[in-house]
Amino acid sequence: MLFNFFSSPKVPIHILMEQAEILKKCTSEFQHAIDHFLKQDINPFYHHTQEVTQLQDQSSLIKDGIGFSTDDRKKTPKIPKIKYEFFHYLKEQDDVMDSLKLTLYILSYRSEQGLDFPLKAELFSLIESVMGCVRELYVMMSDASSYFDAHSEVEVLRKTIVQHIQNLHEKEHAADLLEHEIKQKAFHLGCEAGLVFYLLWLAEVIGSIADHAENVGDMMELIIAN
Repeated sequence: MLFNFFSSPKVPIHILMEQAEILKKCTSEFQHAIDHFLKQDINPFYHHTQEVTQLQDQSSLIKDGIGFSTDDRKKTPKIPKIKYEFFHYLKEQDDVMDSLKLTLYILSYRSEQGLDFPLKAELFSLIESVMGCVRELYVMMSDASSYFDAHSEVEVLRKTIVQHIQNLHEKEHAADLLEHEIKQKAFHLGCEAGLVFYLLWLAEVIGSIADHAENVGDMMELIIAN
């Protein structure tokens, strides 16, 4: 269903919450997939990877359901600022799930070799680090939902959301340091170029999870500021 911005007097926060619920389920399925990969349980790993794919598709449907009719484009050629930020929030949160999915896909390319690859400990430490960002997102959105519905203690709730955003910046920075450390080590392994490329690609995609999560926080900061 297409949701038209101009038919609503305010930003529909319930849509953000709906996507956040999908993110929560996606995060759980991703963690199950990682756990099975570490145990080399390949069939369950593929099952949970498929679940992540389906959930990300649901998220994309929400994002793609935001639009404008032809008449609205003629009447209002510019998107209202706060609603642009709302759309960008949906896009970045969808990108978080897309990166979760791609991480599992890249791991699956070496599923037959199992855990027999260099820097595996560092890579899974990076996964745990970025998952801290993702978990922070859901808590932030839950508090934001209360903030937009609140009639009292609004300032307290706003400060709580701002703290979540600060936490996201700190966690993204920590993940960024781990990502760069892995990339530096990858170039000094002395192994075949194909494997070096694989490790760099995997580290880049895992790191992008935290990047998109941080961007979601930045969009929330702009939304509450307006």
